[in-house]
Amino acid sequence: MQSRWGRLARGSSATLAAVTLAAFSHVAGGGSSPGVLGVVLAIGLSLPLGVALAGRGPSLVRLSIVVAVSQAAFHLLFSLGGGGAARVVVSGGGHHAHEALVLAADTSTSSGTMPAMHHGGAMWIAHAAAALVTVVGLWRGERAVRAAVGLADQVLLTVITVSGIAATTAPQIVRHLVPRVARIVPHALRTAAPAQPLRGPPLPA
Repeated sequence: MQSRWGRLARGSSATLAAVTLAAFSHVAGGGSSPGVLGVVLAIGLSLPLGVALAGRGPSLVRLSIVVAVSQAAFHLLFSLGGGGAARVVVSGGGHHAHEALVLAADTSTSSGTMPAMHHGGAMWIAHAAAALVTVVGLWRGERAVRAAVGLADQVLLTVITVSGIAATTAPQIVRHLVPRVARIVPHALRTAAPAQPLRGPPLPA
């Protein structure tokens, strides 16, 4: 995984895992459900940094930075695109009855409770736990993948070596057998030859 595609794979996996766990940790810490726009923006902002910090080899420090930035990006953008809860207030007063509709999103209902929710201790603990789980999971997973790739390389090298030994041994066996056959064949011909020499024509009287 030393190529450009390896860097892209490491950065993308770290970013997506961090944002996904950040969503669950944000809700677990007391925040509202994230909107689609917030998730997309968090991924879009974190992905280039994740790929840039992936480097040409695995690094625990770079992986931790990618995860921390992704967590912070999602925490800041969680409310964008989220569905606000609408409230309908209907009031009537005798002959002069009237209706009033008040639509308010969660992000604008209370300006005091939202910052408190953002910076609450439970929220930060949840995000820190999600970041830790993400770093440990990705780091151990990448090491497992690299170990599997190394094992596959060793097996392939062993197969190639054994095949090369077999290919170089076979011609040597043939070369040793050919002289033996050449020695056996003349001996067989000499054995099959007649014991007495051939006679020529009779001498003239």
